[in-house]
Amino acid sequence: MPPKHQLTEDEHEKHLLLKTNAASRNTQLEIQLRNTTAEMASMKQHYDARIRQLEIELGNANNGNWSLRGELDLARGKLASVAVLQIQGVQERFIAEERKTAFLDSGLVQKQRLSVRRHPHWQQPMSGIGSPAQPFRYTLLRPPPPPGPVPFRFAPLDYPRSDNAEERAMKEARAKLIVKKNYEHESD
Repeated sequence: MPPKHQLTEDEHEKHLLLKTNAASRNTQLEIQLRNTTAEMASMKQHYDARIRQLEIELGNANNGNWSLRGELDLARGKLASVAVLQIQGVQERFIAEERKTAFLDSGLVQKQRLSVRRHPHWQQPMSGIGSPAQPFRYTLLRPPPPPGPVPFRFAPLDYPRSDNAEERAMKEARAKLIVKKNYEHESD
């Protein structure tokens, strides 16, 4: 029976830290969901009281006051939309955190499977073109480029001019935003 893969201390600590962070985030989201539910209950009481008051006023005004009826409908609509949006937003974040936690767990399991599969006792001798026994003879048709950054006069037009990852990410985000705005403008 092959020996089971053992995680290094750093990997084990990192995984425990990730699981702890995900669990604390889930706890925070559960608390936030409870708080939102409590807020929703108080808002529902407020709107229910306002709706009852408006219904009484509407009943007293037999002339069919349309402004009171409109305010009544508006209060009902606000109650429904606020309830749906708040609960939906918190639930979406809660579900996203649960997926993240599940992904972390599945990643660890997958890593353990891969490490067991790559265990030296399980490796089969490789053969064929490209194997260590028979390497490629003509892998490159031209010499490799010199080390270091590409001079800008030879770089392609879309080559990033900075090695700063943040600047590149900002430029890409701006470009996507511009494309999205142009697309929305054209669709209107």
